Order: sequence, then structure tokens, then C-alpha cells
Amino acid sequence: FATMLLPISRESYFFPRLEWNTLTLEWNNNPHFNKNHFYYLQFGLTFYTTSIESWRWILRLDYNIDIEHFNLPGPYGLYTGLIWGACQIHPKWHYHIGIMGYKGMEGEEVYPIIGLDYAPGKHWLLQGIFPIDYSVQYKFNEYLRLSA
Repeated sequence: FATMLLPISRESYFFPRLEWNTLTLEWNNNPHFNKNHFYYLQFGLTFYTTSIESWRWILRLDYNIDIEHFNLPGPYGLYTGLIWGACQIHPKWHYHIGIMGYKGMEGEEVYPIIGLDYAPGKHWLLQGIFPIDYSVQYKFNEYLRLSA
């Protein structure tokens, strides 16, 4: 993939992205599919900001298209979006709100984002953020974390 960081200010950034992805499914018993390998091109744009006091916001838009059907974006394209905010309500607590969804590949769904995270110490983080992350993390150092 190719991405870059485009700073707008000290607190806000754009991340344009281009990816080429492959997917292999072993669907030999499904009569609706006669292929096992799929190739996708993804265009994405993410906006990240901490410019509002106590908040972190992520806005993301992506478009995926099956490379073999590039001229048929309706049935072979997928749009996804995310608006996700996290507010620090205490040095150890954050609440999360937002919305995420997709449209394409003959379907569409929208989900709310709601949850909390709690850091009882400098090494531990507990997260319950529907539908994104349910985890307990242990941070060994700046570069290494264990999550379950």
C-alpha cells in the first residue's frame, strides 16, 4: 500500500491511502461462487485531529473495487465510512461515540460506536467499544503490547 501524512496543523492531519488487496476464500461447496481468489483496489482518506480540547476525532472514507470488474462499480464497489470521537473524562477514562457503516456489494449497514476505555496503570488498558474493540492490553514498552 501507499500512504502519506499531510499535516494541516500541529493537531490535525490527512492520510490519503491507496492499497491493493487480495482475498482467498475456499468456497468449493457454495454453488453461488466459482472463484477462490479476489483482487481489490482501495482508495482511502483519513482525517485525524486532537484540535478540540479533551477530544480525539477520526473521520475515514474508503472505496474498494474489484479489479476484474473496475467498470462495474455498482455491484462490485464498496463504500465504507467512520466518524469516531474519544473524549477524556478523567486521566484514566475515555468515552467513545460515533458511527460507522458501509454501502455496496448489494448490502448496507450502519452501526453506532459507543464505549469506554480505562487505564488503571501505565501498563494496562481495558477497552469496551462497540463494535470496534473489546480487549485487555498490557504494554511492555513503547513498541510492544499484548492484547487479548
